[in-house]
Amino acid sequence: MEAVQLPQSFSSKEIDWILNVTKLVSKQPERDLCILGFFFGSPLTTLEINLLKVKDVIDKHGVLNKRFKARGIEFKGRDVYLTNEKLRNLLEDYISYRVDKKIGVSGDQRIYFGLKPENALFYSSQHSGFSIASRVTVAGSLSYSCEALNRHIKQLMRKSGIQNPSTLSGRKTFAENLFRKGVDLNYIHQMLGNKSLETTKSLVANSSVNFADIMAEAF
Repeated sequence: MEAVQLPQSFSSKEIDWILNVTKLVSKQPERDLCILGFFFGSPLTTLEINLLKVKDVIDKHGVLNKRFKARGIEFKGRDVYLTNEKLRNLLEDYISYRVDKKIGVSGDQRIYFGLKPENALFYSSQHSGFSIASRVTVAGSLSYSCEALNRHIKQLMRKSGIQNPSTLSGRKTFAENLFRKGVDLNYIHQMLGNKSLETTKSLVANSSVNFADIMAEAF
């Protein structure tokens, strides 16, 4: 049986390269850097990233939340912790950009910096959220996808020189980087929200724990 080809994962240095190129070539670098921040630095799927709302990441006083619920089409899922400093900085820059450019503002500057809390966090170039498509599966259930955002993320990676980019690379990178730092696989599984532990195991199948890096963070 032919082995399943897993998506590429990226080291911290490679992610920094992608972010640096994006900063130089993007027409909306604040937005695109923040998208990539969630893509590589959070356990969210691209659909969950696409479903983020303003009120998920900031409170009515404009302060960044430290925790929110991953948003599904018909439900709210697991807790996601917005505590990574790099991601918080990218998010603050993007929120400031939206406020400055008056993207999705309500006019009431006293709450949410004037942004509409129920609106999508990430706007497309048309100043509306990236589109979400639905289809009926063979089993008769509804399946949702965010092909517009997926295409956009792939395009950002291609511009950084990534060949055959995959939107599965984000969660694989997130899982592998934590696993290499010695984080328990069960904790990674909880954060990703995969139904099967085997799915999570497959993401880190070719990873090895770097004990030198772990010891470097001992104190």
